[in-house]
Amino acid sequence: MAKKKKGLDKVVPAASKLTAPKTEAPMLVTRPVEQPKVVEVVEAAPVARDEIARLAFARFVARGYTHGHAVNDWLSAEAELRSAKH
Repeated sequence: MAKKKKGLDKVVPAASKLTAPKTEAPMLVTRPVEQPKVVEVVEAAPVARDEIARLAFARFVARGYTHGHAVNDWLSAEAELRSAKH
């Protein structure tokens, strides 16, 4: 059945008796928070940038001044100097 509210020209449906009763939201179940593991960082012996640059440039010259290998030259020079210090 529809009821007409005063002051409105529209017909508003009456509340249904078949609507479900309101229920509470389910509780959220959480796991206990685990403490982060502490990891010890061991740094390698520092190598001077100018030493790495000198060795990387020597590799560039030995290759005949061929461009496109700067990163590989730098990383291999750094690795070589680090291993020499240990």
